[in-house]
Amino acid sequence: MYKDDVQRVFLYVFEKDDGTTDQLLTASVSDFFTKRGEDVKETEICRDDKGAPYIAGEEMPFVSVSHSGDYTVCAVSDGRIGVDLQVIRRYKDETEAEQTRRLLRLARRFFHPSETEWIEKDPMGRFFTVWSAKESYVKYTGQGIDDDFGMTSVIPDMGPYGTEWECGGMYYRLLPFAEGYSFCVCCERPIETETVFAYGY
Repeated sequence: MYKDDVQRVFLYVFEKDDGTTDQLLTASVSDFFTKRGEDVKETEICRDDKGAPYIAGEEMPFVSVSHSGDYTVCAVSDGRIGVDLQVIRRYKDETEAEQTRRLLRLARRFFHPSETEWIEKDPMGRFFTVWSAKESYVKYTGQGIDDDFGMTSVIPDMGPYGTEWECGGMYYRLLPFAEGYSFCVCCERPIETETVFAYGY
């Protein structure tokens, strides 16, 4: 699919105690250059005004980071990228019915109406798909979770079919991960990924 116009994304998966965010990003970017057959460049990690990391300098890759549960994921690519890993939790002593009602309240409060309508048909199966897609989108744009979080829908009107879809000129891909997690990547071109499990790098 669109092989001449795909965005290749390397996804580095670490356990949460493997190091600081900066250490994990430095290791990820170093491996990114190695995989491309390039000399490893010195990596200076900076933060924007919302705290999101980026790599300083010319001809440096774009990065995105997500922490959830027992893992940290660092995404590295030639183009702007957003990634989100979301652990699917049920509160202690919360029943499935109670969790369903809680997720619907959150959707109605924070999500776009079309997203909420789609979630209402299967709250347990769909809420975290939308949540991880939305977080990957706002990491891509750099806006973060703010008052406009629910203004843009990240799913087509009839909902996404399968694990890859396009919405509003953006591309999304859900990726397999450990049980109990939702994992999504967002960018402006069709996505090709390579996942590197770098535990204890």
